Amino acid sequence: MGGNIVCRVGQQSCTCENLTADANERPNGTLVLAPLDGYAERALIRLLDAGGISYSAQGAHLLLDASAKIMASIRELASTSCPAALLTRIRAAVLQRGQLCADTLQALVEADPLATFFERHELSWAVRVLQERRLTSVFQPVVAVATGQILGYEALVRGRDDKSEGLISAGQLMYAYERLQLIQEFDRQARASAVRCAAGLGGLSGNLFVNVTPAALYDAEHCLGETLEEAAQVGISLDRLVFEIVGMDRYEDAQHLDDIVTFCRERGVRVALDDVDSSLFSLQQIARVRPNFIKVDGDVVACAVSASGRAKLASILETARSLDVAVVAEGIESEQQLHICAEVGVEFAQGFLLARPASPPLEVRPGLFQCSKAA
Repeated sequence: MGGNIVCRVGQQSCTCENLTADANERPNGTLVLAPLDGYAERALIRLLDAGGISYSAQGAHLLLDASAKIMASIRELASTSCPAALLTRIRAAVLQRGQLCADTLQALVEADPLATFFERHELSWAVRVLQERRLTSVFQPVVAVATGQILGYEALVRGRDDKSEGLISAGQLMYAYERLQLIQEFDRQARASAVRCAAGLGGLSGNLFVNVTPAALYDAEHCLGETLEEAAQVGISLDRLVFEIVGMDRYEDAQHLDDIVTFCRERGVRVALDDVDSSLFSLQQIARVRPNFIKVDGDVVACAVSASGRAKLASILETARSLDVAVVAEGIESEQQLHICAEVGVEFAQGFLLARPASPPLEVRPGLFQCSKAA
């Protein structure tokens, strides 16, 4: 069978070849706006005309140059002059120069409502980071407060910017992947990056803390099993791994959490709970999970300079000691905070005062632990 491939988004149709040819003629590619009904089409035309934005039409599809200036203009008009209900009735996609007809069809099938298109378009860099495997890891030491000895390193994810030599922060990555609903793939690649980058540095010394987001694990055995296989392939033994469970304050599926912890223990992998505070929820989670380590939130440590803040830190320590759980104080940024940790009996510390995250990891700042002993 021959003939043109017909694209249909909304009530009318046009040929895939025509759209592809249009994209090839525009240096920035083509922005395709496809109203789903006649009312949306008329409203969209009025909107573009009012904004003085040039377009051509093929069937119900309105075609525009996908330049940054025009995209910004349409976004401004959509946010100020379009009812929210109308934005859901218009689909949008960008066709790039050189795009094949089949790719054009796929782009239109997957087109987003205008209500979400611009945000996804602005976050397209994050999709490329995953597609091009540009996640990497930096490492921050976890240090014994009493001696200064390194217990191990936490792997912290970063993205490599394809337009510069810089790194994209974990906060930027997390925001983007939450908005794009790509947390599962992000978490998977971040865990793989942690073991791969650690191996590339000679495996580092001591324990390797690898962040794990429970909500990203649809099945603990499959998802974490992949990470264990990757660790074995690069020569990192399982008894050195510590899966650090993050995002506990937003996660309430107790059975799923139990499955994760059971999977780890059956394979000799230790568990840490991150961002622990003095709330009843945190203390109950410590008692429920009985991890090998807890990491006390940096805000708790910062507030321990006051009597009430120190009492909150002491309540966490009391619970941990009763369950034989080792305590790591995060976010150590001053010698005063380190001294307080030494005084109240916190075993391990991590933070910018000791060493900033880096790859290869930086040496722990000298002279700090004589001070903490003296305190």
